[in-house]
Parts: sequence; structure tokens; C-alpha cells
Amino acid sequence: MNLAVDEQHLSELAAELDAETFKTSLSCGNDHTPELKVVNRSSGRLSERIKVCDGHYMWSWNERIAPVTERALAARRVSNVLGSVGG
Repeated sequence: MNLAVDEQHLSELAAELDAETFKTSLSCGNDHTPELKVVNRSSGRLSERIKVCDGHYMWSWNERIAPVTERALAARRVSNVLGSVGG
């Protein structure tokens, strides 16, 4: 595990997400590993903490989102889950 590399992957994912839709912030989780907090600007209830583990972006419930080599796919999946606001 290389924390600097994991942080770089999370920064790249943050840059891939639509800044008008999502607020992102990097921080250190309870286990002292980098995590990306993603919050839907229209509904703060739609938020998630994403980590990197074994070369994959991971949801907080330890399910894989996508490999870090497929950042655009990961961004689409995060957007699909957190981008929906019912009206």
C-alpha cells in the first residue's frame, strides 16, 4: 500500500467528477488512509467516502467501484449513485 499513490488516484477521481454537481474533499480516514468525500451539492444527504484498495476505487461498504486505471468509469458510477435527486 502506497498512501501517496492512493491519494493521487483519489485526487484524479475528484477532478473527473462534475464540480457543479459534487463537492469533493480529500482527508484521512479513521484507519489513517486517504479517502475522498463526495457530496451532492443539491442534497447533502447524498454523500459517500471513497477509498482505494488493491488497485480499485471502493465504496465505504467495501464494494469495488472500478479499477483505478478506469477513472472515467469510476466517475460515471459515482455520479449515477450520488447524482440522482428525486423531485
